[in-house]
Amino acid sequence: MITELYKNNNVEKEISDYVKALEMAQTDVTSAIQKLLDTAPEQTNAKFAVLALAAELINMDPKNTKNTKFVPQVAELGCKLGVSQCFYIAGRFATCKTKQYEYICKAAAKGYISALHDLRTVKHLPFDVIAVVQNAMKQQMANQQLVLVLIHRYALDSQFEEALRMLDSITECSDSQLAMEISYLYSQCRCIDKHLLWYGISMTLQAHNNGNRFMLCSANNKAPYLAALFYFIRHANAGNHVAMYTLGSLYLHTDMFGTIKQDYNKAMDYLIKAANLNNVEAMYMLGNLCAEGNGIRQDLATATHWYTQAAKQNHELAKLKLKQCHIQGYK
Repeated sequence: MITELYKNNNVEKEISDYVKALEMAQTDVTSAIQKLLDTAPEQTNAKFAVLALAAELINMDPKNTKNTKFVPQVAELGCKLGVSQCFYIAGRFATCKTKQYEYICKAAAKGYISALHDLRTVKHLPFDVIAVVQNAMKQQMANQQLVLVLIHRYALDSQFEEALRMLDSITECSDSQLAMEISYLYSQCRCIDKHLLWYGISMTLQAHNNGNRFMLCSANNKAPYLAALFYFIRHANAGNHVAMYTLGSLYLHTDMFGTIKQDYNKAMDYLIKAANLNNVEAMYMLGNLCAEGNGIRQDLATATHWYTQAAKQNHELAKLKLKQCHIQGYK
């Protein structure tokens, strides 16, 4: 756990100071938390990781008063830095009902799994989840995670009509996990056509996030795939750069179902449109296509242009490819 926290916060060089705390946690969680707080560095990213771990250790045994005595200190420091785990323990141990839902909702809005799970599924929370999320939406403080929490609660209470109304208001999504969740909610509401549609969208997004354009076909079901294609074509025509990039990627291959035939001209057209709308992955893919000459004429000068554009947005692989172009004399 601690290694991942530090990797995620780009502070691996700090890890040696805290390995002992992790080892200590195997036998003495209380001493481990104390050590983490005593050695917390001033560097923001490192402190973020330390407080996140301390909060996780407290959550491991929330009934242990030796550990929960650290809650005020961990919560105060962590909430100032926006640490989702610290918002969660601040909510769990708050004595005021208003503070409970305020902090748990903040943790959920940051995508903290335990907070999202509580808001979605726990029936006997000390506050009205639907009212809380509705209020957050009125104040324009609710992201898509919290909107889906509200839909979950409607489905949990068998208020399917209200759940469907909110689901139908979601017109686009660029995250495969959220799309899969929307698919699940449609299935809960017995709306099978839209369940298949969003399943296809999720699988399409997942395939491209993993660089595997054929993952879709593993389901052996053409219906969700076609539904996803329809979705992306519609949104690409409406100017959505994620949909343009996805379609451009798909046209580089002939799919298993024969629905899309390999067409480099269409692929380039969609990718260029997406890149012109500042889609960094489209820029990088265009650079690769031009550099390698796959399906199109090799053009290192144009490849350098697209790598440069992607590198300006801190695309690490584009930076490496750009250096190779410079070595070959292309600026």
